[in-house]
Amino acid sequence: MSVPEALRVPELRRFPLRRRDIEASHERLRLVVPKSSQELLKCGWSPSDLPHWADIWPSAVALARYVARGEDRFDGVSVVDLGCGVGTAGLALARRDARVVFADASPEALAFAKFNVALNQCEGEFLAFDWSRDRLPVCDLLVLSDVAYEYRAIRPLQAQITAAVACGGSVWCVDPYRPTTNDLVAWMSREFDTESDELRTSWDGKRHEIRFVRVRAS
Repeated sequence: MSVPEALRVPELRRFPLRRRDIEASHERLRLVVPKSSQELLKCGWSPSDLPHWADIWPSAVALARYVARGEDRFDGVSVVDLGCGVGTAGLALARRDARVVFADASPEALAFAKFNVALNQCEGEFLAFDWSRDRLPVCDLLVLSDVAYEYRAIRPLQAQITAAVACGGSVWCVDPYRPTTNDLVAWMSREFDTESDELRTSWDGKRHEIRFVRVRAS
């Protein structure tokens, strides 16, 4: 019944919708999302302003599955999911009792994240956030799930990472080895104590290898 429920939300019902489920260990994350960012082109969105937030990206799926495995504890941990999109990564953390702030510049993305959090009977805060000028809330963990897909995002993200670490926070950055993110990862490795790993996952019938970089708290 999740799509019919979403159609009652004014911010969501103007989109063509679908339900997506993510199997994560012994859990299932349920999400309602736009059919795809490409579908939105048919609804009048400009190709120059394609809403990347509308898709569930493999990096977020891989991170959600990692969190669900329970290798780390998140009870009471404060998290900012920066560039949260429809809420996939932050939702997995909220299911593990983290206190998650879902932050995005797009009001539509935040509307989907808010609906999906409620759909999964979780809680969260929702913050309209422009990473080029807004100040990051103090948090224990900053999550960056495949957000550095444009070179113009690198400097603002560097500033947000620096702010998070300066306040004693850690940073998790996941991406599918994008060339744009290579620059960000190289900078993090020079500036901070980092650890890199690889997550492998399947999504939409394909296998994906996801880079997972962790910046340790100072």
